[in-house]
Amino acid sequence: MPSFFEQPFQETENDPYLEEAVQRYAQGPRHERTSSKTQEGLAKALEEDKANAKRFQFDRQDELRQVRLGRLLHHSEFIRHLNRIIPSRYGSYRRGLLGLEVLVPTDSGGEWRYVCGVQAGLAPEYSTLYFTERDLPANEMYRGWRTVLLRLILGGYISEEAAHKEFKPAEGQYSGRYNRQLQAFRNLS
Repeated sequence: MPSFFEQPFQETENDPYLEEAVQRYAQGPRHERTSSKTQEGLAKALEEDKANAKRFQFDRQDELRQVRLGRLLHHSEFIRHLNRIIPSRYGSYRRGLLGLEVLVPTDSGGEWRYVCGVQAGLAPEYSTLYFTERDLPANEMYRGWRTVLLRLILGGYISEEAAHKEFKPAEGQYSGRYNRQLQAFRNLS
């Protein structure tokens, strides 16, 4: 016996009652205008949604929308500078990022630990993000090399002093977010 899918299609007549019901529905009244109660409910729901989304937005996130190139640095130049502070290497490559690993001292000599991804090729000084239609941060458009430095400092792999000695302190119109994050970290320590 052939399976259900192998059986030929057989046309059947539509149920006259169903056809009549579809016709009545199609010719029935159209509700082009909604009630004011419905409109008020929708407005309230949209306001609540906007307030909920705000909780997941970054402080001053407009800074992260614009491409802030600053000083461009090639990934090979970045690791050359970083190796003057801590032994470093690139591991895997994924979605335009090279996996940065650093050698962390242990009782048995040391182990390589993954820190984060570094923009392959020329990297801007500061990261730029994509945002959703609800104005929520989605992911990075470009990973800035200062973002990587920040991860190294906050993770305790290098000191702020060593980073600024080798890479120079962040200055200029786009440096505010980076410097504020370092200041907040200093205040926690």
